[in-house]
Amino acid sequence: DFIANVSHELKTPITAIRGLVETLIGDRLMEPEKHERFLQKITNQSMRLSSIVTDLLTISRLESGKSLERKLFDLRRAIVGPVRSFTAIGENRGVKMEIDIPNDPVSIVGDEESLCEAVNNLLDNGLKYSREGGDIFVRLYKKEATAVIEVEDTGAGIEKRDQQRIFERFYQVDKARSRELGGTGLGLSIVKHIAIFHGGSVFVESAPGQGSTFRIVLPL
Repeated sequence: DFIANVSHELKTPITAIRGLVETLIGDRLMEPEKHERFLQKITNQSMRLSSIVTDLLTISRLESGKSLERKLFDLRRAIVGPVRSFTAIGENRGVKMEIDIPNDPVSIVGDEESLCEAVNNLLDNGLKYSREGGDIFVRLYKKEATAVIEVEDTGAGIEKRDQQRIFERFYQVDKARSRELGGTGLGLSIVKHIAIFHGGSVFVESAPGQGSTFRIVLPL
């Protein structure tokens, strides 16, 4: 199934690019505005193809454990950096982002870069499915012998039947919307791989129309 899914996901943008290029070559007198639209579509499909390949390489790297480090660092850094990057994007979409982290360091042994990527993916996912006027809350707290990274959105929510599968590779709740917004269907799978590498786990709580809350639980 995985090979079939990869082939399908790669073939879709390649087929689109080929069709657009053939149309451009065959219509030398195309109106400038239409020509520009076609070029933009080619750019979008190329970016999607690049994102899929990048995500596949990330999963391969995580599964092999290569190039991942285990060192002591302040987990707050894996929250603050991504939130800072996504705040401006959220503002442009009319989505407010709020952060709540401890005043004191949350020391953990792990790979800082990959945990930043996990938070990035959760924020990206939250923004994709949030409407204008929505909110995203990012929290970090300790619970017993674990650290919990929590990303809550006020978006469309997820059906119970989909919650069991959203961490699978290429699984998309709303394929049309995901592709429209540049999703690859691999982001949440990457989050799961990162959590497992750190001896942790990831959970989701959601209901249709009530938003979603994702939690990465990591041992301290």
